[in-house]
Amino acid sequence: MSVNVQKRKSIGLVSLFLVSLFVTMVSTTPSAMAVNETSSGTITGTETWTGVMNMDGDLLVAGGAELIINAGTT
Repeated sequence: MSVNVQKRKSIGLVSLFLVSLFVTMVSTTPSAMAVNETSSGTITGTETWTGVMNMDGDLLVAGGAELIINAGTT
């Protein structure tokens, strides 16, 4: 195998690894994390409340979900 073919294969493998790493990082970003997003309904992921939170109706925190209320939140 020539040096150029080996070099192209190496570059291809490194590129594939980097693309795979990037896709993994993007897909594992916590998409359920929200700040002061839900004012009524059901929280199904992780939500953090801070500052002033105005409720528009009943709120349910589903099983496995997490509601974090920071100190000083009203």
